[in-house]
Amino acid sequence: MTKAQIDWAELSAVIAEEGPFLAGAGPVADLHPHFHFGPGVQLDRLTHGISLAYPLSEPVIEECEKGPTVLYKHHYRQVNMLLDRAALRVQGFIQSRGGAALPVPASVFSEWATQAAHLSHKMIALRSGVGWIGKNILLITPEWGARVRLVSILTDVPLESPPRPRWECGPCKRCASVCPVSAIGDKKEDFNLAACSDQCREFERKGMSVRICGICVRACKPGMGRRVAEDSP
Repeated sequence: MTKAQIDWAELSAVIAEEGPFLAGAGPVADLHPHFHFGPGVQLDRLTHGISLAYPLSEPVIEECEKGPTVLYKHHYRQVNMLLDRAALRVQGFIQSRGGAALPVPASVFSEWATQAAHLSHKMIALRSGVGWIGKNILLITPEWGARVRLVSILTDVPLESPPRPRWECGPCKRCASVCPVSAIGDKKEDFNLAACSDQCREFERKGMSVRICGICVRACKPGMGRRVAEDSP
């Protein structure tokens, strides 16, 4: 059992020093079977997750009408670096208080052949109350839409952030209307991951050197979802 005593407000202040993040925390132990870490990582003790979301530049994203640009590629990489730095700051703070924390890189494959990540940052964000999973299977926030990048920290400190209002995409189909390969359907379960991946590989082959797109991210702007009624299941 961790000896760390950390208040969420205290940790939020540390996070705020790193930038304008949306942040949340919650239990994630039941997600462990879906993680991809080496046998040396003692997941049993890392029962909670912290999610940090950082907003992408509006002018940069607006340039991605037909696909990713060189500017977006650079911005994407720099935001990932910023997220990793913030995750290290959180890890260091928790560790200095006697807890354990594992910062998980924002955009790194644990298995290159299958392109499996160590974990799903968007699922940690969902559990942490940062946003919801949209029809384009991206993490979407009321404040910034899908225009965010994410990073996660696993910890043995039982942190839970205050609940935020629940949102959903509702009838919005802007992301589906712009997808060049029609990968997005009426609900997230309809998403065609293979078609999306093939298109991202095509952008990579044409000079991006990283598998990104940005078209549906551009379409999903702040405030486009709808708030779920409090009595909804």
